[in-house]
Amino acid sequence: MNRVNLKKLAVLTVSDKETSEKVEQYVLKKLTRPELRTYLFYLRQEIANRKVYIRTANAPDKDIKETLKGLFAGKDVDINFETVESLGAGLQIEYKDSLLELSLRKLINKSYNQIKESL
Repeated sequence: MNRVNLKKLAVLTVSDKETSEKVEQYVLKKLTRPELRTYLFYLRQEIANRKVYIRTANAPDKDIKETLKGLFAGKDVDINFETVESLGAGLQIEYKDSLLELSLRKLINKSYNQIKESL
């Protein structure tokens, strides 16, 4: 089985909420060891691509959570909220390979570096 088909198999596996027994048996019995390794690589990649981490300095209330979840409406993702006090204020959104940081800590660091460079 080539890499394209292994990637398609990983996408199909993750798209279902529960892995069917047929898929499990196929993967375990039909794939060679190198194919299984490649399949697992794509499977981990697909699982990671379907997770969103939203970090806030304080625990968000229900309305804010619903607004933030609305950003990903129509996407098959699992949204995880985390509280990270070191942010100071604001939030971080991590999705796939992107990190959107809208925090007071980043603003202060950026301002500090600009002042340091201008001296």
